[in-house]
Amino acid sequence: MLKIEKINKDRFSINFNREKITNPFLILLKSIQGLTFFNKIVNTLEIKINAFSVEKMNLEMMDYDMTIELIYCLYLQQKVLEKLGYSFFSFHPEDIIMINKQYFICINEIHICPIKNDCLSLQTPFSKDSFCSPELMEVENIPNHSINKLSFNYSLASFIYFCFFKEKYKEEKHKLENVKNTKLYWFFKNNLIQHFRKRRIFMIYESYIL
Repeated sequence: MLKIEKINKDRFSINFNREKITNPFLILLKSIQGLTFFNKIVNTLEIKINAFSVEKMNLEMMDYDMTIELIYCLYLQQKVLEKLGYSFFSFHPEDIIMINKQYFICINEIHICPIKNDCLSLQTPFSKDSFCSPELMEVENIPNHSINKLSFNYSLASFIYFCFFKEKYKEEKHKLENVKNTKLYWFFKNNLIQHFRKRRIFMIYESYIL
């Protein structure tokens, strides 16, 4: 679907090879355009990026610091999406691009949907094999407009858990004690919970409060 090409030593392009341009795809491109932490030019089927490396995310490289960066970047992309009336509801490692081994973006629109009245407006069937909240796992009929947007918090946290620990989160058997009293630990504790109204992302990232 996409091709990463090196233009010269400090510039890359991401080319999207597709016949149909959908509105969710254009919204996703706008969310990338709205990010300020790397220099890029976003066109309809191409993103040109000034960087020394642009590659698909490598799970084997994901240490603690890079995982914190991943949370930060996907959270900021979510904030841009929300301003555009959309939200992430799931993630997959194959759809994350890593820039300069520091910044991350999601480049597949299958993981986003509109938001209406603070709820996800799910229009098309989706894979429950991806990192979804418990309430998303219970969805039986599409379209569905009843899932609170805080479903994003759980989906992001379960995805981050997988990226860091290299295994899916299970409530009855997890590895949170391995990162106890760290930013990552409290991120998981505040978001890998069943009741969506209790989920919150609060993490000090340098001068940012998430």
